[in-house]
Amino acid sequence: MQRKTNTALFFITAVLLGYALWKGGPSLAGRGLTVGLKQLLRVVPMVTAAFLAAGLMKRLITTELINHWLGHKAGWRGLFIGWLAGSLIPGGPYVYYPIALSLLQSGIGMGPLMAFVLGKQLSSLERLLVEFPLLGPRLTMVRFGLTCFFPLLLAVVASLIAPTAPGLPDKEAS
Repeated sequence: MQRKTNTALFFITAVLLGYALWKGGPSLAGRGLTVGLKQLLRVVPMVTAAFLAAGLMKRLITTELINHWLGHKAGWRGLFIGWLAGSLIPGGPYVYYPIALSLLQSGIGMGPLMAFVLGKQLSSLERLLVEFPLLGPRLTMVRFGLTCFFPLLLAVVASLIAPTAPGLPDKEAS
């Protein structure tokens, strides 16, 4: 699956590069590649730290602990912990998805996993800190009030559909 994804991404990049060359010549293509490279250099430290943290979590937090607090039988406690962790974790998808992968490989239940990911996406404290000064208190509170319960609600639905998350095989030796 990952090989197909990589191939698809390189194909899309090649098509976009060809289109940029056709549309604006080497100058446009070069400017586009420079923007992409600058973005890459900006996220490399964040991605590196996130993967290192995820690897450490995987070794420090036992499967038994994950099963007890965040497993598919953890009930509302697991959903709430997943939601709270997702809401509080800083950073974007390059930060929280490696951590979600580590939790998935450690046996997290589908509900707590969805609560974690959706908590980050819909009720992130970090988002509130940016949204409040830019959009004002009224709009921020309306948006937060409308979305803050969705991670828990959707996590319950996910738990009903598939109680156990489809854990990915760990290819490294434990």
